[in-house]
Amino acid sequence: MNLPTSQCWLVMPIEPPKSTHQANLRVLRSKSGKMFVGKMKNNKVSAWVDLARPYMVAGKPDKPCEGPIRVYIRLYYSPPKYLLPKISKCKTLVKTTKPDVDNVVKVILDEFTKIGYWLDDAQIWSIQIEKYWSTEPSVQMYYDQNNQ
Repeated sequence: MNLPTSQCWLVMPIEPPKSTHQANLRVLRSKSGKMFVGKMKNNKVSAWVDLARPYMVAGKPDKPCEGPIRVYIRLYYSPPKYLLPKISKCKTLVKTTKPDVDNVVKVILDEFTKIGYWLDDAQIWSIQIEKYWSTEPSVQMYYDQNNQ
């Protein structure tokens, strides 16, 4: 599979999300005392979305995609100090630690759906996610309607 050229990518020069929707779920108590599972209002996911939203809105298409969609996402995280010598030699290094890509991608795709890149994230028929350590943190996303 050939990846799209670099000119096609939406690049958000911010640290990828380190928290996920699951991490923000808590057992809460209503005013009447009834227990329920809900999201905390001030959470790390909301803070990340607030940072990312301007970049997402700037790249938004004129109208939402209506057909099948293929998505590529690359997550570049800031490395811990002990990895800096390795990364200075090769620019990026595969990241195999938390957060899990399957949890992080939900945060990203939900926001792209809310902003109006596509009608529903159920339209996504293929997704490729890559996670790296890099001295230049960013979230990069490409999508197309090629159903081949």
